[in-house]
Amino acid sequence: MISLPYWLDFALRPVPALAWMVIGLGLPWALVLLPRKDWRNRPLIALVMIAVGPLLLTAWMFALGTLGGASESAQLTPANILLGTLPVAIGGAVVAFRKWRSSPPPALTERQRLALDERLLVILIVAACVLRWLAAVWYPFWEYDPIWVYGYEGRLYTLLGYIPQNIGYYPQFLPLQYAYAQIMTGGINDHAARAGFPLYHWGSILAAYALGRLNVSRRVGVYMAALWAMYPHVAQWSTVGDLEIPLTFAATGVAAFFLAAWQRHDYWRRYAIISGLFLGVALWTKPTGGALILGIVLLAVWEIFRTRFDWRKWWPRFQVAAWCGIASIPIGALWYIRNVLLSHRAIDFPHPFWLTQAMRSGVEFGWPVLAAALLCTWLLWSKGLRVRPVLRRLLIGWGFLAAALLPSILSPHRMGLIEWGLLLVGAGILLAELWPLYAFHATALAKRETHVVGWALLLAFPYFVVWFVSYSYHYRLSFAIVPLMMLPAAILIARWIPPQRPLDSRPKLTPRIGLPLILLCIPAVIAPLYHYEGGWDYLWSNEYPNDWRRLDSTNYALSQTVQRIALDVEERGLERPVIFAPGLQRLPFFFPLADVRIRDTPTDLDQLRGVDYYVFTQEARWLYEENNQPEVNPVTGSMYRPEILSYFGGTADASFFSRLYRVRDIDARYVLPENLTPPSEPVAWPFATLAGTQLVRGTELGGRRTPRLTISFLASGPAPLEYTLYIHLLAPDGTLITTWDSLPAVGPYGWYSTRFWVKDEVVSHLTELRLPEGVSLQPGVEYRIRIGWYDVFDDNRRVMADLNDGTQSDGVFLPYIFTAAP
Repeated sequence: MISLPYWLDFALRPVPALAWMVIGLGLPWALVLLPRKDWRNRPLIALVMIAVGPLLLTAWMFALGTLGGASESAQLTPANILLGTLPVAIGGAVVAFRKWRSSPPPALTERQRLALDERLLVILIVAACVLRWLAAVWYPFWEYDPIWVYGYEGRLYTLLGYIPQNIGYYPQFLPLQYAYAQIMTGGINDHAARAGFPLYHWGSILAAYALGRLNVSRRVGVYMAALWAMYPHVAQWSTVGDLEIPLTFAATGVAAFFLAAWQRHDYWRRYAIISGLFLGVALWTKPTGGALILGIVLLAVWEIFRTRFDWRKWWPRFQVAAWCGIASIPIGALWYIRNVLLSHRAIDFPHPFWLTQAMRSGVEFGWPVLAAALLCTWLLWSKGLRVRPVLRRLLIGWGFLAAALLPSILSPHRMGLIEWGLLLVGAGILLAELWPLYAFHATALAKRETHVVGWALLLAFPYFVVWFVSYSYHYRLSFAIVPLMMLPAAILIARWIPPQRPLDSRPKLTPRIGLPLILLCIPAVIAPLYHYEGGWDYLWSNEYPNDWRRLDSTNYALSQTVQRIALDVEERGLERPVIFAPGLQRLPFFFPLADVRIRDTPTDLDQLRGVDYYVFTQEARWLYEENNQPEVNPVTGSMYRPEILSYFGGTADASFFSRLYRVRDIDARYVLPENLTPPSEPVAWPFATLAGTQLVRGTELGGRRTPRLTISFLASGPAPLEYTLYIHLLAPDGTLITTWDSLPAVGPYGWYSTRFWVKDEVVSHLTELRLPEGVSLQPGVEYRIRIGWYDVFDDNRRVMADLNDGTQSDGVFLPYIFTAAP
């Protein structure tokens, strides 16, 4: 019997449940929605299935989860999910059967076989999809956003059986499907959860095909699918589990059916409704899907102005927009209404910090520039054109474009006013040169294709503006409109490459076409086979035998942090630990049932009562700043006070660091440490008295065993200023040998400022008496240590201490005599 790798075994377990979602629910309702004439169009049916099945499933799961959340009872169970979806599936099958019986079948037409280059592209796309599925399910969740939100919520719903009412971030299309795969397979497992994610990558490819097929031609559809599938960034993000691929699937589905309805194809109303359902999926996936609404409004306004406000002319297309909008409301508005009813914000926008990171550079114009370059090249060198553009004028226009875009590409920065001016001049020159050629050469087919391209770009324009201005700090956030921006390039490439039919007299795919296509596609096809640490054989080697090793290979510091906490929780026998981890949004994913507090920034030690762990990371530093709280405060300042926060580990890599602490008894700060050597006479500063000292590892300096000196102070209240402790090593004649000055209880990320000291608490400061490089002591000579406080901000003014005899001194000697190591 063949034993499957554990990750593949778990990934295959939810296949029946996913088949029920897509085929059981999706297929009958796809047949109901699509016109009878499209029933022979299998890619179109598959596209609508992948949208409608999950839409119906997640809507039902949302109802169950919300009901369960109100009573905190587990309603998301396999039985409840199936009992609710079974009648929906049966109802769809009945309606589809009646439609099949009552409507005449479409006229049979001879189906033209795919050209050889189209077949090659389909084979390459299928190969890429298979490899990307394997890579997607091989990894556990590891990217930031899936761990922070979607994967975490999927785990939480699986464990609880409901959607907690305190959840209010991001719509639920993807989290509920992550939960569905795990609920139906018996428990939390990343590989099971991720098994369904590639559906939306496949769906986005089908949607790109439908955009070209429904609005231009099947050949353009194939090239659209290939361009999108082989886009290098898609090869990377199709395996991650983030929202951008599902959002692209939904947004491209919106465009494909909306533009088909906009052209008033037969059954335009059905296409408009299907487009609206895809818009609902987009809004059910991510709030930025709402920018598509702006694109639809822009098209409607354009139509009103184009028809010069003649309602009889603009009304037919206005109906398309209206039907689309109405169809999107039931699922598209669901999450936002729920949030308002539960007193959450309807929409949570990204933190304003990210708006400051938007690039707004020339690289963001890549797809329009590619389309313009292809058009100019085609007009210059394609066969059969009687009038061609003037090369000199084109070069002038492209010179302006290069001057506008290249500076911010080569040296990333935001485009300035001069660069925008050069861009407009260059675009104007090209348009002035190319427009007369369009008027001269354009056939009826070319005009229709031009109109489709214009409508597609208008539909994408508001989304592009929102992304360019606010979110262009990462290319993946533009994915939703990339297929729309690809459309002009796909049309030109599909026209330029001559199709070779299988029935032609020379049916072989010529090397000058086939070889370049293979060379262009192979990098994206084989990309999932490579792991930047594991090389090309990671899928079948045993270098990463479990999920922790895989997480180590992608997020080493985070993985080690989580493992250390989990091991300590197990050793201490804590069932539901309370963890303060300010800003560490990814931690609840690993402890979904624990009380993980990531939104608060504790500054008072009393806030740590009843808490088991305090985790300090760079995210904590950012959150303290965001909450207008000082990063140096009594809590962070106590990280180096082991009687309060006991350090048990930490790690760091290039992108993350952590320090882990067990929270001890907060009241231990009022207890004097044991084995203190009290001072020979009382010493009091205005804010503390010297409680005692402790020396470990002898009194020899400069040896292999470095003395460790602890100085403990009994606080009488907070100091008005920030004081620094000085520790001076003095020769018998009073000569200063070296110093170990520092802030009290200091560490790499904080100190316990004298401004925080509380009456009657004990503050201990630990120093290693390590001699600096170049400092040497004479054997046989006795050395003394003197301590005191000074204000570094006031010309190092020392704080006077009251002595027992009524005098004052700026420092006191400790009761230790030190000698040099032999």
